[in-house]
Amino acid sequence: MTPRSDRARTTARTNAVAAAIATIALLLFCWPLVRIPRLTLSQAWLHLFGAWALLIVALFALARAYGGANRARDDRNHHGA
Repeated sequence: MTPRSDRARTTARTNAVAAAIATIALLLFCWPLVRIPRLTLSQAWLHLFGAWALLIVALFALARAYGGANRARDDRNHHGA
């Protein structure tokens, strides 16, 4: 496999994961607003706080995975592999 096709496949996979994270985040943030019966203010706040925390963890993991793929590719390019 050529480095260009490997990079395209990694980028496509990363974009798919990012789209999945965005969809899940949208659903998590909209849920307290459309839920019947409505949540109390403290329950909605706790839910949104937890949703933000999960989103931050997911984005951190995505950034680490994407950065690791870039570092591995850079190492291969510098070492002539």
